[in-house]
Amino acid sequence: MSLNRPLKLHYSVVAVVSIFLVAGPVMAVDEPIYEVLRSADGYEIRRYPSVVVAELEVGESFERAGNVAFRPLAAFINGANSGAEKIEMTAPVMQRSAGSGGYALQFVMPEGYTLKNVPRPTDGRIAVREEPGRVVAVHRYSGTWSERRYRGRLARMRTALARDGLEVTGDPVWARFNSPFMIWFLRRNEIWLPVVWSS
Repeated sequence: MSLNRPLKLHYSVVAVVSIFLVAGPVMAVDEPIYEVLRSADGYEIRRYPSVVVAELEVGESFERAGNVAFRPLAAFINGANSGAEKIEMTAPVMQRSAGSGGYALQFVMPEGYTLKNVPRPTDGRIAVREEPGRVVAVHRYSGTWSERRYRGRLARMRTALARDGLEVTGDPVWARFNSPFMIWFLRRNEIWLPVVWSS
């Protein structure tokens, strides 16, 4: 007996969602360790240790920057480096404003890499540097990667921090934890804002 069209659609949606839910743990990657210092309404405060990052600045819009910078960085960790070494992919992929007026995309190097032992990129546009340890307020949200959604969430986050008397000390970082192939409502997105923390 053949299924009618609405029922076929229902099974298709369930199948797609099931694939992503099952694939999630399989596709999981390492992320930097952190300490949660406070959990509050709309954000949490985390302390991160220093990490080594590979970074590429591009003169592109907010929504195009990630697409343009991702491929050269992916090539770097896949062997386009001084040791022809494959480096494990980690999460999140981080994006911040750059002095050039564009944006910088960052890949975090796995634990164990330092400025002394990390291979050098063959692409001269990529910089390898150490990101100092920091305390950040973090707002987590799901959904699309649109600039409009990001800006709305950032405004909400700033309101919550002001409400609780926390001083922001720098520019935001946009952190994405999933592949673009992850269904939008299952994506983990975060906004990080450095804050003064004395406790």
